[in-house]
Amino acid sequence: MSELAPILSLIPQRPPFVMVSRLVEFAPTMGTSELDVQPDCILCEEGHLAEVGIMEHIAQTCAAYIGYRNRSLPIKIGVIGAVSNFKLMSQPHVGERIRSHIAVEAEVFDMLLIDAQTHRADGSLCATCQMKISLID
Repeated sequence: MSELAPILSLIPQRPPFVMVSRLVEFAPTMGTSELDVQPDCILCEEGHLAEVGIMEHIAQTCAAYIGYRNRSLPIKIGVIGAVSNFKLMSQPHVGERIRSHIAVEAEVFDMLLIDAQTHRADGSLCATCQMKISLID
């Protein structure tokens, strides 16, 4: 699958803290991104993407979704308001590609509640959670 737009045109983060490689799917209430876990990733520990790296990848998937949805507007900054029901099944290895799918369950003013699933390249479930994102104007 190819990317929908250059990732840095969609998200406020900049290297070395970019945790999405590409946005590959978009619909009004969902988005999917991929991350190629690189050896120089600052959220890797002992050859694996750390739990916090997976959470940040999910949050940046939300940022890419919002950036693509509002691509004619300036990029908005989002803040993680809460993470709930986080379940880690496995940590991806350096060199592996992961894919996160978010579904917007609710949106009120500048707050989004999303459900997320992250899968490893082999299709196995890596992590799941719910996340609240607050957008800052």
